[in-house]
Amino acid sequence: MSSIAPAKPGKPISEVERRILVPQDIDKIGEAVLSLAREVWVLTDRQMVLEQVLADAGVDVREAVNKYQPDDAFAATLAERRQAMIGEILRTFGTAIPEGVTHSSKFGD
Repeated sequence: MSSIAPAKPGKPISEVERRILVPQDIDKIGEAVLSLAREVWVLTDRQMVLEQVLADAGVDVREAVNKYQPDDAFAATLAERRQAMIGEILRTFGTAIPEGVTHSSKFGD
């Protein structure tokens, strides 16, 4: 797995002018969207099953998960994993996270 540079203060990715894809990349975009949709569904399905299995066992975690606020250390771990995932997606297009981008305002960072 590639190493990710430490986050630096900067603009959210939505505010950075960039050209990640060119028109010839439309097939790559389609494949990427379908691949991500499959993965999101697998994760959604497993999460829903896990919550139901726990509820059936008398442990209803749905509300606790909805209200959970991570501490600083866990929030940092989540941010690192998110950056690694975004970096891997962008790597498949032959690009990288633009310099100075540390977060995406779209996802509440």
